[in-house]
Amino acid sequence: MFENLRQSLAAKIAPELKINAANIDPSGMPYPYSSEIYDSRLDATKLLQVLEAGSVDRILMQIFMLALNGRDIKIITPEDQESDKLSDKSNEVRKQLWQLDKAYGTETLMAQTGPDCMGFGSGLVEMGVQDKPDGTYKFPKHEMGWNAPQWLQYIDAYSLAEQASATSNTSAFVPGRILQGIAYDIEKKQMQYWQTQGEGKNPIQLPTARILHIRDKKSRYPDGKSYLAGIAPTVLQLEFVRKAFMQNVNYKGVGRCVVKVNEVRDAQGKLLETPTGTGKRWEKAYAAAVDFVKNYGNNNVGVLWGQDHEVIFPNLGNVGDVVPVDLYLKEEILKHLIPRDFVDEQVKLSSSGSSLLELLMMVIRGWRRIISEPFEALYTEILEANGFTDWACEFTYVDPAMENKLEKQKMIIQAFSSGMLPLGRAISECGWQPLTEEEQDEMKEKAANNPMGI
Repeated sequence: MFENLRQSLAAKIAPELKINAANIDPSGMPYPYSSEIYDSRLDATKLLQVLEAGSVDRILMQIFMLALNGRDIKIITPEDQESDKLSDKSNEVRKQLWQLDKAYGTETLMAQTGPDCMGFGSGLVEMGVQDKPDGTYKFPKHEMGWNAPQWLQYIDAYSLAEQASATSNTSAFVPGRILQGIAYDIEKKQMQYWQTQGEGKNPIQLPTARILHIRDKKSRYPDGKSYLAGIAPTVLQLEFVRKAFMQNVNYKGVGRCVVKVNEVRDAQGKLLETPTGTGKRWEKAYAAAVDFVKNYGNNNVGVLWGQDHEVIFPNLGNVGDVVPVDLYLKEEILKHLIPRDFVDEQVKLSSSGSSLLELLMMVIRGWRRIISEPFEALYTEILEANGFTDWACEFTYVDPAMENKLEKQKMIIQAFSSGMLPLGRAISECGWQPLTEEEQDEMKEKAANNPMGI
């Protein structure tokens, strides 16, 4: 799509410059980076740990549930072609795209690639198309009758973390900073994708033409930029703190237990027989003490032999409370994933749901746009491949209604009481059922006897 736009623009300005349109090519490099900072790479394994951490995974799931809420397909047609026939045709095309959308499982793909995009900087989807040696592709005939990819398949971005030897020449390739299997070919001015498909196997190259690359276009790296990198140290600390917390609970809840084994003799100094009458008493007492210590806990019952054993509980001391530290780290994670204002303003704006919603939707709309654009571009290409030139596909979404209805109704009643809002409009704004004729007559009678109209 971008290439078509570039060619049409070049064709328009070429006559004025008196040069061949085909010779208008960029001379700069998108990714000319070679520095110590660029080479200090982020560990993809640690970022995967961040994605899998309970607090992060739960918040991301909620973000993408909101981001994909009420997704719909909108067909954009040329403005100068508006007519009833065009409207009917647009509806037919929209239905066809919805069928393809369901066959591809686009919404599932968006939910899979979204967290990858946030964690590693890239979300990847492979298209079932006929790729050509020059790096372009052609849509085959889909079973639904349109020229479109046969299938779309999610690719785990983490599987492209390893750099291929073929792209190790930094004068010919710019490797990704996190996903080193993604590399920019300087000469051909296109990406290469190398996937490791099993432990101990060498990366294999995926056809570039088939890859739908979801990433933030504002990034300076070929593989995008990780949004979660900023909390990687915090999440790793969280796991250490939680482990220390559980050790503390175990230490304080159960405590330590030491059993001293005594030799018990009779008045003549002879060792007594065991209670069971078999074996040496001290050896069996020692074995019983070992079993008691091993199984010591709140849910076990231990039986020891009277004066043969002496149970000792050492002083635990003051280990301290690690819970506030754990809560602090969780709060830092939340403040990173959602704008800091959202968290800071919760106390101040707790009575105003609409203000909180506006802050939250800043995050939702931003990621919604990044993830939607590549799929919208793909569906626009499908339209062009089937003769619908100058048509475009756009995703629309329904934002959740999270306003504070009680506060809104109070304001409406105040406006009605002061005569600034008619009765019918006030009832409608509050979301109440319209008044019957009998109720309207009753309200009019009350208004006649009450200057405030209530």
